[in-house]
Amino acid sequence: MGNSQQKFKREATEEPEEELEQRIVSMDMPGYVIPIYEEPPKPKPVSNVIVPNLKFSKSVFILKKDTVQVNPIPPKFLISFEYDAEEQCCICFKFGQMHMGLTNGVPSFTKPTCETSETDLKVGKNVKFEMDYGLISELKEATLKSCSFTTERKFVPILMIVRSKESEFKYYVMCGLKNDHTNKWNIFVTKRRIQVGDLGYQVQEVYGLNQSEYNDVTDDKDERIKKCSICLDKPSNTILMPCRHLCLCSDCSISLSMQVGKCPMCRAGVTQILHINNVKT
Repeated sequence: MGNSQQKFKREATEEPEEELEQRIVSMDMPGYVIPIYEEPPKPKPVSNVIVPNLKFSKSVFILKKDTVQVNPIPPKFLISFEYDAEEQCCICFKFGQMHMGLTNGVPSFTKPTCETSETDLKVGKNVKFEMDYGLISELKEATLKSCSFTTERKFVPILMIVRSKESEFKYYVMCGLKNDHTNKWNIFVTKRRIQVGDLGYQVQEVYGLNQSEYNDVTDDKDERIKKCSICLDKPSNTILMPCRHLCLCSDCSISLSMQVGKCPMCRAGVTQILHINNVKT
């Protein structure tokens, strides 16, 4: 008699060997495959950076980014914005250039296809600037289409340069136009940089700085905002990145980096913590 013991052979399958070994078949529910539990990946540690002797200084010119607007007059356009200026400044618009890189933080560009003459800006706060149509009317190359973004990342459709007449200060605004699905024209500011002498710096807002201990305020309400948003006792001296909220003291920021890992103001993930040790004004 032949061997009555039934021999089992593995059925042919296109799945690789290692994938089959990672499965467990439920005996209670035939045909149901239970995946092996895998431990979720651990979050990356948040880096803590101490910034010693940070110097705060007021900028000669401050562009209010949210106020930059474009008024289309096909095929031309006009630009308007609000700003604060503590010195007599002038502005020039350049169109159709390439960003070549940075030298000591100062940006360099190729020769623009066209540019306007310099226009004086008023000194003051919350001043509104509106481009004069005469500045752009004679520039044939400056149109809605030619000043729109392209797939070339280094292309800067519109470059605004504000220059102080009283000091070695320049303010660079890189921006461009875009037509959305509703056929509405919008202007977007991509980068801003400041040049002081031979050095340049990128401009980024720190949310909460105006209400922090580094800004002179006397209002009791602002005094409360200066405090850490967690312990409500110690002053806020820590900037969370990349959301740039200045809202924690050093002690609470250490606890946040080891436990929660999210900004208490906007709930965005925190990748870096900047501690401000000593501030010079």
